[in-house]
Amino acid sequence: MHNWRAGNAARWRKTNVFSVDMGGSFLPRAGACLRRGGRRVWMVREALSTGRHVRRCARGRWRRGFWGLDGSFLHGNVIDDRQPLAHGCGFLQGRYRSNSTPMAMYSFLDDYSEGAHPDILRALTDSNWVQQTSYGTDSHTEDAANKIKAHLGEGFAGAIHFVASGTMANIVSIASCLRPHEAVIAVASGHIVLREAGAIEATGHKLIVVPAVDGKLTTATVEAALASNAHFPHMAKPRLIYLSNATETGTIYTLAELRDLSALAKRRGLILFLDGARLGAALASPKNDASLADIASLVDLFWIGGTKLGALLGEAIVVCNPALSEDFAFHVKQRGAMLAKGRLLGIQFQQLFGANHLFSSLAQHANAMAAKLAAGIVSAGHSLAADTETNQVFPILPNAVIAALQSHFAFYVWAKADDEHSVIRLVTSWATEEHQVDSFLSHLAAA
Repeated sequence: MHNWRAGNAARWRKTNVFSVDMGGSFLPRAGACLRRGGRRVWMVREALSTGRHVRRCARGRWRRGFWGLDGSFLHGNVIDDRQPLAHGCGFLQGRYRSNSTPMAMYSFLDDYSEGAHPDILRALTDSNWVQQTSYGTDSHTEDAANKIKAHLGEGFAGAIHFVASGTMANIVSIASCLRPHEAVIAVASGHIVLREAGAIEATGHKLIVVPAVDGKLTTATVEAALASNAHFPHMAKPRLIYLSNATETGTIYTLAELRDLSALAKRRGLILFLDGARLGAALASPKNDASLADIASLVDLFWIGGTKLGALLGEAIVVCNPALSEDFAFHVKQRGAMLAKGRLLGIQFQQLFGANHLFSSLAQHANAMAAKLAAGIVSAGHSLAADTETNQVFPILPNAVIAALQSHFAFYVWAKADDEHSVIRLVTSWATEEHQVDSFLSHLAAA
């Protein structure tokens, strides 16, 4: 590793010999001494450049430890080199894990509890001192867009825009397409219905909510919504179909289902929009038979989630319909979604779609951890509320078992099943460690 900081410039004064990497981080060499104010705090006894052990002098005793990303000295909690963390997600390429302010218990709450994949952090650091133009006109963003376009098929004639969050992607995309009297068709469990604080309604557009079938919209439910919202001009006019892939219950749309919905949208003059917060997980699902190029050819616009797949933040909006791409940048700007330092988003998507294929490999890891959880839960005699097709697992467990598990793990209690059972949600991520999955299953068996 080349970007471990020896100290925070605002707090620590460096003495003796240090080296500086391209990201501006100080690397202590053997024999270097750190001082805080006028007092020596510790010395570095061994070189750090290869991620080897260093030791701290405290009250005359040497202690084993290593440097953290924030410049602090993190001692103890050493993990065996022979058992690295998944995908190098731990500090120092998986050899050591930080013990600085961790969560009190291991979290299966979501797929963004960790920071970012080390390749992304390294790329951000390596480019830190290089000047670039602003507002997404930089070379990193251009390259990231081109890397994504390479997956969208030769006929792709649309545009790509980067924004910071999923709610922002939904607001910008949906509001840019609709006139004030037009409405959105979505399933009752949809993210824009339940988890975005009425963000779409706040833009002035009604949500027409229909029942979900395995978490998904179907052509039948869309046709029913159109039939029951046709008293014009007294009712809002259905105009946009909202899908999410993967869905809120972790299920995915097959290529046949997407083709049917696309044909219906074209026939009825509707816009087809796909929320891709967990699109990476959907594409990596063993049940998936659609590609990014398929999606780009079937929908009018969609977005690719980075926040839930190893990025610090960021989503890529793909406007497939050229008629919708005109002036789209104005909508991004008016909604406050155009970052002055747009390079920060471009750099991350360069890595996700770069030579290491993080977009697919990280999603495969998350799905594999969820599949192992699901198989272990079923083997223990419990049932699932939904098939585990991506990185979300929905077990139905006795309430007493849930209470016991909550002493060791963080997760959401999703819904009441009956008086004695509830559905919980377990989400695995690009950084989920397999031994934590094993630990969960062991605690489940003992509960």
